[in-house]
Amino acid sequence: MTNKSRIPPKLPTTPPPPLKKDYTHNNPPPQPPRPYQDFNDSNQSNLQNQTQDDFIEFDPLAENLKQEEKSNNQRRGSTDKYSGLTKEERKIADKQRKEQERREKQERKDMKEKLKREQKEKKLADKKERKEKKEQEKREKKKKKEQKDKGKEAQDNEDTKVFGVPLMAAIGHENRSEFSPPSIIEKSIMYLEEKAKFEEGIYRLTGNVREMNELKEAFDRGEDVDLAGIRDENTVASLIKLYFRELPEPIFGDFTDSLYDVSSLENEDRILALRHIYNSIPEVNKAVLRWLLPHLDRVQKQSYKNKMTPENLAIVFAPTLHIPTGLLALMITNWADILCPENN
Repeated sequence: MTNKSRIPPKLPTTPPPPLKKDYTHNNPPPQPPRPYQDFNDSNQSNLQNQTQDDFIEFDPLAENLKQEEKSNNQRRGSTDKYSGLTKEERKIADKQRKEQERREKQERKDMKEKLKREQKEKKLADKKERKEKKEQEKREKKKKKEQKDKGKEAQDNEDTKVFGVPLMAAIGHENRSEFSPPSIIEKSIMYLEEKAKFEEGIYRLTGNVREMNELKEAFDRGEDVDLAGIRDENTVASLIKLYFRELPEPIFGDFTDSLYDVSSLENEDRILALRHIYNSIPEVNKAVLRWLLPHLDRVQKQSYKNKMTPENLAIVFAPTLHIPTGLLALMITNWADILCPENN
């Protein structure tokens, strides 16, 4: 009795089906082997015309890298610009490119130098502005100091000032008698009597303004001014005119308006009227006229040399003394009948 259970089972004759794979672009199926070819002349020529890439299996990763590099090159504009150009054209294009690069480099250099120059100029301008501002502040400070000193000096000069104050105040500052004129009148007339009586155009010509102002300030400070060192006689003559011009009150005071009525009278009546007005004004005003009118008379007596007639002198002094011109000319030539009636 045979034991059938010991006989192995019969195996199937057909092989099992192959396992299915999901082939993709990156995982292609294996290529079948190429058939055998006879390498005759035609096959040999075809083999020579084939490139190396025909014998290399397809590599999708390398292909992707090539495509990506190509797209990057196109995006950067790094593709060959000289494609399709001859050798001479390439040289010209290369020369133009180098010239363009040189110009761009020079432009960048010029721009950099311009910026540096502008920054330097700005620094210099700021420095100059700060310096000017500092100098301006210094000048303003100096000006304020000068004004302060000037105000202080003016305050100190109030007790000695002779210009621009009434005659009584002037002689009071100099401690002089009311029967004497201010020292500016005496000293100036004495100087002109000695040096300028024959000077042509005396009182008509203008002297040195700077020197005249210095003399004015010296008199206002109460100094004992010595006019002997003055070389220009017209400066002293201008000083007298300036003194009368700055008097706050006319020499005839409240009777100034009456002088215009007197000028319409006859010659003898005018002298009588002037004598009456003269006797009515303050003593210090009389003292000034006693010095001025005789001096002008002595000057006009030399008119053949100095060209200053009574009329010319009257034209000069009438506006400052507030006396009509014709009346002043009469007073110059007839001062003795007006000021000293006791001699008649």
